Amino acid sequence: MIIIGIIIVVLLGILVFSLPYLIKNKQKLYFLYNVKSLHFWLVLLLSLYTAFSLVGSVFFLQEEILWRFKFYEFVLYLLLSVVIFFNYILLIDWLQKKSTKQFVKRNDLKLFYWQSFCLFFGIGLIYWIVFSQGILSKDSVEVLNMAQNNDFNTHHTILYPSFIKLLWSVISIFSIDYNINLGLVILVQVITFSLIYSLWCALFYQYGFSKKVLLIVFGLFQAIPVNALFMIILWKDIYYVQAMLLATYLFVQFYSNPKYAKNTIFLIVLGMILSFVGMVRFNGIGIVLGGVLLLFIYAFQHKNWKTFFIPLLSVLSCFFIVNVFLFNVLSFKEVSLEHKSRLVLMPVNTAYLYGEEESLHPEILKLTKSVDRDIWMDAAYSYVSSILNRDPNKQSTKDLINVADTITKDNKTLLRYYFYTWIDSPFIHLRTRVNFIDIVWDAHSGTTTLVMNPIGNASYFLTPLWLTTIILLFYGVYCVLYKKRINLVILFPWIMNLVVLFFVSMAVDWRYFAAANWISLFAVFLLPISFQDSKNIKDIK
Repeated sequence: MIIIGIIIVVLLGILVFSLPYLIKNKQKLYFLYNVKSLHFWLVLLLSLYTAFSLVGSVFFLQEEILWRFKFYEFVLYLLLSVVIFFNYILLIDWLQKKSTKQFVKRNDLKLFYWQSFCLFFGIGLIYWIVFSQGILSKDSVEVLNMAQNNDFNTHHTILYPSFIKLLWSVISIFSIDYNINLGLVILVQVITFSLIYSLWCALFYQYGFSKKVLLIVFGLFQAIPVNALFMIILWKDIYYVQAMLLATYLFVQFYSNPKYAKNTIFLIVLGMILSFVGMVRFNGIGIVLGGVLLLFIYAFQHKNWKTFFIPLLSVLSCFFIVNVFLFNVLSFKEVSLEHKSRLVLMPVNTAYLYGEEESLHPEILKLTKSVDRDIWMDAAYSYVSSILNRDPNKQSTKDLINVADTITKDNKTLLRYYFYTWIDSPFIHLRTRVNFIDIVWDAHSGTTTLVMNPIGNASYFLTPLWLTTIILLFYGVYCVLYKKRINLVILFPWIMNLVVLFFVSMAVDWRYFAAANWISLFAVFLLPISFQDSKNIKDIK
């Protein structure tokens, strides 16, 4: 509640100091934001949702029952929405004045790129030092043990342990100290993130934004602990987000500048980055498919099949090298699929919780009835894996493990049972996801190493997922309604990631959605540029 109060005070302060500007430009602003203007309704909806996300749990959800609130609380909510409405107008107008609608030739573009890199790397370096050369996750410890002992298995993706093995081998040439090597491995992650983030900063510099605006806004955004800590945790999810941001950047460049469609090296690199997204995390496959589809549509429209086949060949080659060549060279061992049993077991848990187990497929119902009903009820709001890790000597644990083993006998069997759950009980799947997602579409943050640290957990409120989600939705709706569909390319990795997560995960983990944090910032900077390009808007002086 204190943080909410601080945010409201800041918003009010900005509005009060900006009143003279609003009065002076009232004619222009009225033209853009009168009730007949689409801009008015877009920004109004954005403001209402933002206000609800800020105070919904305080005003409306005290008893976990939607819309049970007092009249004066509703009035305060509307007043807050008005304040946020005008602040959004100020933000869009300010960014519009700081940009141009065309690329600007910058003679110091390379210099600015390295200046921004130094800023972002410096921020990451400070956190890296403060947190003793980075933070380890449980997954990272397992992967590091694989790299050190040359004992690889398929519990994680093949690419990530192979990549860590390569880094560890190179660094070990210069040092034999474990802690130093570990710190340098994490430092490489900080460097790669800074390099990619600087590409975006330089892109907006070309759009005419000033150095000060970009360095201050991008720098402050990255300095928020929840974002900065993301750079220094050794996790495959960090490389996954980096690859998503780089792939998005390459697609923005591809669609905004025709010369890239003719550049063979660019097309090869684009395919390599797409393949990296799909191989570093399994849900990245959706982004690969989405990217290939975009390239196919572009090639079809422009009758230039080079833009499709070269990246596609690059993707397939990378997949072959990693999943066939490295798999055999490093002797990866196939491990049990038991941890994937949640695909089937969690909807089963939900069905038992709501007393609707009879809606399950007969084969699944027969299988699950061998487990005590209380176990299913107890598991309904937690990961099934936590139950599988209980006392293995208990009969209830043995029964549940037997069910999991049956479901995950092999990939074909797992897919068959998963298909049964969707065919016979699709609404159970929907209820399962509602159980794990907040009313304002926010992932629970407390389950990750990233935010178990108090400083990260507290700062999570500054860039919550409800805000990034609504900003991206707002930007997407604007692009569609104002026929700026090319700009929608920035949303495709985020959308494809959500689609895949919806079908294969209960998605309670912040890191699965982390890329939306940075993509939403990029969308905010692209928004005023789209405003300027729109034929529906006249420049009123």
